[in-house]
Amino acid sequence: MPSTRVISTADILDRETTGSYWLTVYATDRGVVPLYSTIEVYIEIEDVNDNAPLTSEPIYYPVVMENSPKDVSVIQIQAEDPDSSSNEKLTYRITSGNPQNFFAINTKTGLITTTSRKLDREQQAEHFLEVTVTDGGSSPKQSTIWVVVQVLDENDNKPQFPEKVYQIKLPERDRKKRGEPIYRAFAFDRDEGPNAEISYSIVDGNDDGKFFIDPKTGMVSSRKQFTAGSYDILTIKAVDNGRPQKSSTARLHIEWIKKPPPSPIPLTFDEPFYNFTVMESDRVTEIVGVVSVQPANTPLWFDIVGGNFDSSFDAEKGVGTIVIAKPLDAEQRSIYNMSVEVTDGTNVAVTQVFIKVLDNNDNGPEFSQPNYDVTISEDVLPDTEILQIEATDRDEKHKLSYTVHSSIDSVSMRKFRIDPSTGVLYTAERLDHEAQDKHILNIMVRDQEFPYRRNLARVIVNVEDANDHSPYFTNPLYEASVFESAALGSAVLQVTALDKDKGENAELIYTIEAGNTGNTFKIEPVLGIITVSKEPDMTTTGQFVLSVKVTDQGSPPMSATAIVRISVTMSDNSHPKFTHKDYQAEVNENVDIGTSVILISAISQSTLIYEVKDGNIDGIFTINPYSGVITTRKALDYERTSSYQLIIQATNMAGMASNATVNIQIVDENDNAPVFLFSQYSGSLSEAAPVNSIVRSLDNSPLVIRATDADSNRNALLVYQIVESTAKKFFTVDSSTGAIRTIANLDHETIAHFHFHVHVRDSGSPQLTAESPVEVNIEVTDVNDNPPVFTQAVFETILLLPTYVGVEVLKVSATDPDSEVPPELTYSLMEGSLDHFLIDSNSGVLTIKNNNLSKDHYMLIVKVSDGKFYSTAVVTILVKEAMDSGLHFTQSFYSTSISENNTNITKVAIVNAIGNRLNEPLKYSILNPGNKFKIKSTSGVIQTTGVPFDREEQELYELVVEASRELDHLRVARVVVRVNIEDINDNSPVFVGLPYYAAVQVDAEPGTLIYQVTAIDKDKGANGEVTYVLQDDYGHFEINPNSGNVILKEAFNSDLSNIEYGVTILAKDGGKPSLSTSVELPITIVNKAMPVFDKPFYTASINEDIRMDTPILSINATSPEGQGIIYIIIDGDLYKQFNIDFDTGVLKVVSPLDYEITSVYRLTVRASDALTGARAEVTVDLLVNDVNDNPPIFDQPTYNTTLSEASLIGTPVLQVVSTDADSENNKLVHYQIVQDTYNSTDYFHIDSASGLILTARMLDHELVQHCTLKVRATDNGFPSLSSEVLVHIYISDINDNPPVFNQLIYESYHFIWE
Repeated sequence: MPSTRVISTADILDRETTGSYWLTVYATDRGVVPLYSTIEVYIEIEDVNDNAPLTSEPIYYPVVMENSPKDVSVIQIQAEDPDSSSNEKLTYRITSGNPQNFFAINTKTGLITTTSRKLDREQQAEHFLEVTVTDGGSSPKQSTIWVVVQVLDENDNKPQFPEKVYQIKLPERDRKKRGEPIYRAFAFDRDEGPNAEISYSIVDGNDDGKFFIDPKTGMVSSRKQFTAGSYDILTIKAVDNGRPQKSSTARLHIEWIKKPPPSPIPLTFDEPFYNFTVMESDRVTEIVGVVSVQPANTPLWFDIVGGNFDSSFDAEKGVGTIVIAKPLDAEQRSIYNMSVEVTDGTNVAVTQVFIKVLDNNDNGPEFSQPNYDVTISEDVLPDTEILQIEATDRDEKHKLSYTVHSSIDSVSMRKFRIDPSTGVLYTAERLDHEAQDKHILNIMVRDQEFPYRRNLARVIVNVEDANDHSPYFTNPLYEASVFESAALGSAVLQVTALDKDKGENAELIYTIEAGNTGNTFKIEPVLGIITVSKEPDMTTTGQFVLSVKVTDQGSPPMSATAIVRISVTMSDNSHPKFTHKDYQAEVNENVDIGTSVILISAISQSTLIYEVKDGNIDGIFTINPYSGVITTRKALDYERTSSYQLIIQATNMAGMASNATVNIQIVDENDNAPVFLFSQYSGSLSEAAPVNSIVRSLDNSPLVIRATDADSNRNALLVYQIVESTAKKFFTVDSSTGAIRTIANLDHETIAHFHFHVHVRDSGSPQLTAESPVEVNIEVTDVNDNPPVFTQAVFETILLLPTYVGVEVLKVSATDPDSEVPPELTYSLMEGSLDHFLIDSNSGVLTIKNNNLSKDHYMLIVKVSDGKFYSTAVVTILVKEAMDSGLHFTQSFYSTSISENNTNITKVAIVNAIGNRLNEPLKYSILNPGNKFKIKSTSGVIQTTGVPFDREEQELYELVVEASRELDHLRVARVVVRVNIEDINDNSPVFVGLPYYAAVQVDAEPGTLIYQVTAIDKDKGANGEVTYVLQDDYGHFEINPNSGNVILKEAFNSDLSNIEYGVTILAKDGGKPSLSTSVELPITIVNKAMPVFDKPFYTASINEDIRMDTPILSINATSPEGQGIIYIIIDGDLYKQFNIDFDTGVLKVVSPLDYEITSVYRLTVRASDALTGARAEVTVDLLVNDVNDNPPIFDQPTYNTTLSEASLIGTPVLQVVSTDADSENNKLVHYQIVQDTYNSTDYFHIDSASGLILTARMLDHELVQHCTLKVRATDNGFPSLSSEVLVHIYISDINDNPPVFNQLIYESYHFIWE
């Protein structure tokens, strides 16, 4: 105790758990900063005899040979005693089971040995000893164990026949194909195991080999013939399997008699079946029962013919007595169902004999394991099941009983109980880990049959500590003092707590729960030492009352608290202490000079003087040196300086000084009006833009009206408004960002331009407005949203006959209201005489297609389309015969010519009509001018328009020229002008039938036709006449210049073979200057034996996904000698992707193809003559077609980006990019945002072609902070392939919401006590 200085025990001591203790004792004074001294105290725990000896096993099963001499070791009993004073004084003695002194035990060592008394297994095979181990304490404790000694067998008994001589009379018998039993002579051996395994043999009387004996059963048999009157004497020997072997013999006398005459009376057993019972312990030769037969006055012979398992029984041959022939074991077999046969030499009868072998209690119970180990918590309730102990007994109808036999500590016996029938071990009382953490029990199991057999098993019950003790402090109240100037980390005091539990349940953690203002102190969690963590603040409190909590680590944890009172004192030479280290104050910018701002105060042992040391810009503030009140000296302006940070110093009379910081925030007043950055804003927007679309400025950025306000916070929160009411119907200005967006659909055709004004005001009090509004101009851009309109709903014209093909009938025209969209109008005919008329799709000119007009009027429906919309109109054509005008041309037919390719405007011809009156003007026109001709309407001069002619496209033009009077359009004259296009040499010859390939025999005669090439020239006359020449004839070839026949000029040497000449052939036309084209003709020299391919080359097109082993094409070559051809690929198949059939020449694909890796293969196939070996080669070109087998692949596994919530609609977010390894259309990719449960598709849209993601709505961080899109990229193949990727968009916050109080009114009550 702290006051008495006496050390006393706080708990029960156990030397076996902890043998000694080292205690550290502190002696502490009560100064402000306590001082202490320590002393170490060593305490050794003395032992008392409180533990019984403990053996290694509760029961031992040693073995020893019978007939062992004296002092043979049987077993060493090992025991130990946890008590130090008793462990070396253990004594051992046999207290039961040794009445004849077969065994002796060394009282000191526990060694059990044999004595001079010989052990005889046949007399007693097992000895059950009880050994007691006693310690040497003042009050001795003892333990009892069992030793079950099994006596092993020695071969000290020889086999014994029940009789020395066996005599039997048997009827004579004929020779048998297989042996038939004669007599069984069996023996028995009192030994066991191999020593009792008996083998039988005939050692005498069987010289002629008539008999044989079963070595295992002793049954003598024979298949020989025996006649009446013969007599056999056999000597049978029985030998055991022991070492050394022992044996004995018996004689068998067999007398063969005449077979009795057949009896008319059948043999019958007295009973339909027989039931016998025998004990498994009954000895060999003992009688089981007798089967009797009627009539009984004749000789009978009995045999067991079935069911005699292991030949365990025998039927005496002449009397029917059933005897035991081998030792029985009910555990091996307990039921025998045997068939017993009896014969009188002629008749036969059979009966069933049931033998039940009754079990003896010859097996002891055995535990499932020799030792059990279980761990339970000390807080388990009584009658809690803790362990299932299991034992088995091989005996039949065994019933086992379990009991707690003994325990090392007698207390344990009453702590547990066991169910005697089930073997379940229960707790009987509450356990206490602190009192005893281990219980060692010996559980006995015994059977219920006499003689009783029993067994022991050891059960170790480990009692785990439960957290059943709360920790407790050694003192309920701790007191200490500390200077306010104490150094950080200084120790103040140590609290101590104890816990009676163990392990984690006794591991204590200290915490400060309450009273630690400003976290001034901290406590070491394990040692409980309280130290200074921050400088103590006397300005707030002079005393700290800490609530210290100690908690153990159990489950659930338990705790206790103590009060620690720490007084803070101040020294005389301490620095002044401000009540706060930092001060905060606010003052409006328009207050009067001299206004008080804040009061500063500090604590000291003497008078203080205050002054401003730093931060007082322009001397705005002053402080009263004695009271510490800070006031304004000059006018404040928030826009110039919004805050001040003053350093205030307080100095006491001892000259010690301290500083504090004063942060003064200037509160803004609404004294500045908003100011626009620009006076005018311009933008544009498509009329097709949806509602809520952002207007774009000229540089395509969002059109944002911008203004500034020198004030801050709410005073600078601007609100934009549109002035004009018309503009308000279509546009709105975002009040926070100034962005202009639409609120209604626009129509360029209704309003193409908006001009309006926008005003701005702030949200201060009072509200201030900009000096003047800004002008806003918005152009509504046109889109194709209107169909084109014909200039007339109905077009009418008169067509005069005769007319000609190509004559212009009428020109229709249309306009498109979408004026700013470049009109690309297309005209077509929908209904009417489509066989007689056609319309130019671009110009709208209606011309004659067939001049055989049979009707006097035609009505056509003409259509005009801008590619999206279309309109129709009606065209009515009245057909009339031209009236006699009195006019006629000077020639009935005009003909002229002009060169092709001329781009100059050239006069073609002059036509002249006569018959008009004097000075009457005539009007000339070409009815079918096309785009290449025109005519001067007054002079009749026909000219080209400068568009070049191409004779190869059209060689002849027939123009219809009309002459009409000025005022009478129905009286006309017409004439045809034929214009021939003259050819110029503008086309080179072109070879046809490419490519060329030729082969010629090596022994061909000169003049042999090798090949014919053909070239054509689109030009006319000499320009199109083609002649052929060879650039190099190699001395062997020549060509006919007109026919193109390549002929052999000179024979080859006979040794040439498989040589190829690349002959270049030139084709020239006859123009001036001449044009030419060249081509190469490969000529291969072959001998007669070389195979010849049916084609000069082969080509095929295959898809890249072609299945393996699919035939591509068949290559065929023939042998001039008529022999077989062998085909192989010799080049071009680098990766063995193709195979050609050795015999047929069928080419197959054998390995996958990939267009993206190789799109073209050029194989060289060799055909060899199977007989001569002559060979030829041919080229095979394989074109691989692309199949859509590659999906688009994104360049990133996921996309992440951050976007401000102030982003406008249409703001680009990011671009996803994917690539497709396929080609052409298969690699074209389009993108879409997939509708999904977690997709934020309302906020974003994606450009399908580029993958650019843009905002579709205004964002709000307060509603949505994170958006996830699933974007799918799909290629243009068939079927299409696609890939998907996740796009994570994080919405960043801007300061667009004012703070909001969580309630409108706050109330507080403060009581002042007088």
